[in-house]
Amino acid sequence: MAEGESDEASRALAALRDAAPRQDGIDCLGPEIRRAASTGASWHRIAAAIGLERTAAWERVRQSVNSAVVQNVRSDGVLTDAQAMELAVAETKAVRAERARRDHTADVG
Repeated sequence: MAEGESDEASRALAALRDAAPRQDGIDCLGPEIRRAASTGASWHRIAAAIGLERTAAWERVRQSVNSAVVQNVRSDGVLTDAQAMELAVAETKAVRAERARRDHTADVG
């Protein structure tokens, strides 16, 4: 478990590592990847679990993740456009915070 990583994120990453060799391509790992991301696992840790660099992992799954989010929003009449925007803003802030943390760690180290 990485420092600051929740037990739930650790379990999700372990499930992703276990599923990766059994799946036919990264697109089949969408549910496991989304679960790991939703638990707060970083893209760096998700990418490592499936054997890719962080940027490559994000680029390869971004479309399927985006499609799943759009489908979820469209099928969930309870989630308003404003709530969907709040989720998008929260995700953007989380990505920026992760980048800042990584940049700070690189500067200190």
